[in-house]
Amino acid sequence: MKKLAWVLEQRQDEARDRGTRAFRPNCVTCNKSISTTKVATCKLCFNGICSSCKITKKLSFITPDLTLLQRKVPFCVKCLVEATKLDTQEVAREQLEKKNVPYALYGTSVASDLSTCSESTITG
Repeated sequence: MKKLAWVLEQRQDEARDRGTRAFRPNCVTCNKSISTTKVATCKLCFNGICSSCKITKKLSFITPDLTLLQRKVPFCVKCLVEATKLDTQEVAREQLEKKNVPYALYGTSVASDLSTCSESTITG
């Protein structure tokens, strides 16, 4: 789920820069015609999804005031598979680099693992 949340954040940033796309009246997965009033949108590719193809995942987010927020987010099958195939370590690394968050927020085990990794890189 953490990878999904990370990809979601990346795609939302890209969409903000690019602007909204024109609505397509067909489901991105099965190509079934969908109405504009009852359409769900994949939050990664921003395409319409019919109710049969929609996969909803409950994701957790940390708000700026450090409270936990949980939301049900709709995805299409293709985007869900792509996101889950991402390398977990690479996602975590990029997330830390982008956020520039002090290691202390993640607990001592992460910080000690990172320092051990850094020491072995320097000495090795």
